[in-house]
Amino acid sequence: MPRVFLYEGTFVCSKKQQVREVSSQKIQAEAELFGQRLREVRQKRGVSQRGLAEVAGMSLTYISNMEHGLKVPSLTTILRLAVALNCKVMDLVGAYDKTDIRSLIER
Repeated sequence: MPRVFLYEGTFVCSKKQQVREVSSQKIQAEAELFGQRLREVRQKRGVSQRGLAEVAGMSLTYISNMEHGLKVPSLTTILRLAVALNCKVMDLVGAYDKTDIRSLIER
């Protein structure tokens, strides 16, 4: 099975000792902040990415991409994550209250 990892700011995939670029997309600040918080809440509850994916009805790749700031979840996705993690929505998005949100939005 191929492994994906971060190398010099780019996600790469290694398969049979070959390395190829997977994605060099820019990580959005708001996605990175959400991803950090999602990982913190998930780990605090002792849930694996795979376990969260199964309970929330999402793919493991999507959970990983959110945690790495590569995907920005919809409101529906945030609600599903909160239910799956048995937490309040504010546990996942409350960090935005302590952040200058204007600085997160690209102009």
